[in-house]
Amino acid sequence: LSDLAHNKEHNITPTSVQKKIFGSMHDVLQGAEIPSESELPHDHQSIQKRIKEREKEMIKAAENLEFEQAAKIRDEIKKLEAIDLAL
Repeated sequence: LSDLAHNKEHNITPTSVQKKIFGSMHDVLQGAEIPSESELPHDHQSIQKRIKEREKEMIKAAENLEFEQAAKIRDEIKKLEAIDLAL
């Protein structure tokens, strides 16, 4: 039985999947562990350096199958990128 015949027999009308791809910036920033205000870099160059360091740590965590830790680091990187954009 072909897909079209199956759909017709069962009165199924195919539709496109409609899904929210990206959340709001609040969703991106929520729940990420981020350094305290005193530890947070305050200039573009320092933030970029911190992002590069955290990316290396994220990759290492993923390679070690520490996926939860890698996800936390990814979330911190997103926060740092948002802060950098705001500067």
